[in-house]
Amino acid sequence: MIRSAASWALFAILFLSVLTPGAAQENTATNKLASRTNLVLVPVVVTDKKGVHIRGLKKDDFDVKEDGKVQPLASFEEISANADPIQRAALPPNAFTNEVTDEHPKELEIIALDLLNTPFTSQAQARQGLIEFLSKSVNENSLLALVVFQSNHVRMIHNFTTDRAVLTATIKKLQGSLTARDKLTNGDVAGDADTEAAQIEAIFSGFGADTTQIAGARAQARGIASQFDASRERQAGMETLECLQQVAQYFSAVPGRKSLIWASTGFRFAFGSTTGDFVRGSTPADWQQTVHALHDANIAVYPVDVGGLIPIAPNAKIAIDMPVPGSNNDVRARSGALEAVSAGMFEDPTASKHDTMRAIADMTGGEAFYNNNDLENLFRQASLDSSQYYVLTYYTAEKGKDGWRKIDVKVHQDGVHIRSRNGFFFTKAVRNPESSQQMEEAMAVRSSLNFTELPIRGMWQQIEPDGKNRKVHFTLSIPPGAVTIDTDHGNHFSLDFLIVATDAQGQEAGKISQRVDRQLPPAGASQIQANGITYPNVLTLLPGEYSVHLAVRDNITGKIGSVVVPLKVE
Repeated sequence: MIRSAASWALFAILFLSVLTPGAAQENTATNKLASRTNLVLVPVVVTDKKGVHIRGLKKDDFDVKEDGKVQPLASFEEISANADPIQRAALPPNAFTNEVTDEHPKELEIIALDLLNTPFTSQAQARQGLIEFLSKSVNENSLLALVVFQSNHVRMIHNFTTDRAVLTATIKKLQGSLTARDKLTNGDVAGDADTEAAQIEAIFSGFGADTTQIAGARAQARGIASQFDASRERQAGMETLECLQQVAQYFSAVPGRKSLIWASTGFRFAFGSTTGDFVRGSTPADWQQTVHALHDANIAVYPVDVGGLIPIAPNAKIAIDMPVPGSNNDVRARSGALEAVSAGMFEDPTASKHDTMRAIADMTGGEAFYNNNDLENLFRQASLDSSQYYVLTYYTAEKGKDGWRKIDVKVHQDGVHIRSRNGFFFTKAVRNPESSQQMEEAMAVRSSLNFTELPIRGMWQQIEPDGKNRKVHFTLSIPPGAVTIDTDHGNHFSLDFLIVATDAQGQEAGKISQRVDRQLPPAGASQIQANGITYPNVLTLLPGEYSVHLAVRDNITGKIGSVVVPLKVE
């Protein structure tokens, strides 16, 4: 049930006054009337040997290298964050927005409790560990947010608070959930049941109860089981990366460097899927998109292995039945063993997960914590890192290699410790944001979190009958300076509008999808500069209660904004 406003009305309002003249004048200085640039932002934390932050450094104290070549700094700033409450825009009735109005950097810690990768048997201990941290470790002046990663979605549990008691009570009420790791099949084929199944399979294959044939059948069965288990874990890893992207999009508008404490047992650092996988695993594109989102939101990740909160037995390796030399079943047994090897059955899973934690910490400028229980230091360090740091920027070359570009930061002072992101992805997806459009828009209208990188405002207007249905009129506005106009390509601008209404069962009840793509005359570009853009439309729905996701994407930069709004239609 889709109804769109007439195209002429849309075009007319796009280039007419849409915001108050006063608001337009206040924001004129921030208008983006230019092509996008390749500006690289590098937050840097500098401490002495005791972990105390070093203040008062100057621009000339720093050297930044990209792939070994010194880069001239475009800007330099020392940042001191504060824990003042996050300011939301004041709204009239029936209005909604994703905007954050603060401009001063915030001392913000985001705690992400990962119930997607942490086994059910460890989740209670993880929750208890977080409660203990909150009771004795957290800087009292830090703003805290709590999110939970679960299969296919992120839940915002509590946002922007300094009240530890509220967070503690909330964590105590959280319910555990089964993960992919709780459903692994390796244990189901490792004992007497495995032997019996292999014997039955061998008999039906015409081999009788020959132990050589049974060994081959067991090896093949374990190989298939290992491959299936690896597929499940890869899927969980891919979902975790998307959860991190959603968190980055939600906190993007909050100014300053944010510390994200990822409380998890982690997932294996793996790109791609092996032949025969039942589900796709994480790919280089998934990692690039995740790191790019975290960088844009200025989020540094501090992974902590919650398995370190409790004593756990070492992971036992599962033995694979190898073929008996000279038997006619060597090939079959070797094939099963190789399947198990390719699925990672012989890898140390804990070490592999720690590799993932180190990688994401290094890529974002955080630090990984595992194999120890010194989590008080984790919270202290994450808090301090967000309160005092330096921001360096430089322009990277459009030409040059695609993929990972390594960053090295040096300070001309002895005995200092430096923490900064160690590089960034520069690929076609970054230069051409259109390539990731569908995935980003789908994520925005599925997520329960607002995406704040592109500010949007909205207003529900009149509702009129249309037979059994109702026509719900609304407008979406993008304030001055938020939309990029590409002056190098004929004052080009391009916006996608996507509105999806779902009912109480989560079923889609109404949808609008429209692209506005224009090359503007100078007067049109000036009009958008001064007044922003307003998009009017009509959503046709049956009477009922809905959750409406409204998303807008700037296709020139790839920035996306969304807001989730309840709607009652009578």
